[in-house]
Amino acid sequence: MGMGFPGSRLTAPIPDPERLALLDHAYELGCTFWDSSDIYVIIGKWLAQHPEKRKDIFLATKFGGIMLPMGVGFRGDPAYVPIACEQSLRLGVEVIDLWYPHRLDGSTPVEHIVAEMVKLKEQGKIRHIGLSEVSSATLRRAQAVLGGAIQGPDNFGEVDIRRFYPRFSK
Repeated sequence: MGMGFPGSRLTAPIPDPERLALLDHAYELGCTFWDSSDIYVIIGKWLAQHPEKRKDIFLATKFGGIMLPMGVGFRGDPAYVPIACEQSLRLGVEVIDLWYPHRLDGSTPVEHIVAEMVKLKEQGKIRHIGLSEVSSATLRRAQAVLGGAIQGPDNFGEVDIRRFYPRFSK
């Protein structure tokens, strides 16, 4: 079971004790996939209170969303990627399980972003590299930097539940 945190900073403020209680309850219900962002600090506060539970949480966190005078923008240039990683590590973790950009910034080639992410993985700061809101052509370009494979439903056995994930529906 997973839980994302959209809008947690975009609505009326909720006191930290209530937000921490929500995370306690989610954990008690077995929610162990937490999808966050480098701008959400409440998860870091929860992990600081429960360091023994970090091993149970698979933490996915995004980067690159920045506030601009005209609203939210996205940044993914190679100079920014390591800075963004340090901001993500402020959640109080030594390593991020899955790290990926909110979306591409429109000016930085995906190959440059992924190359910087690979360096961070080699340094042990992230375990897995991801991408969000990209086309299949962009995935293929990223794969050229990463190696590995893009999997489809035929990569899984007949009874493997992953065959039936919505992303594989036609």
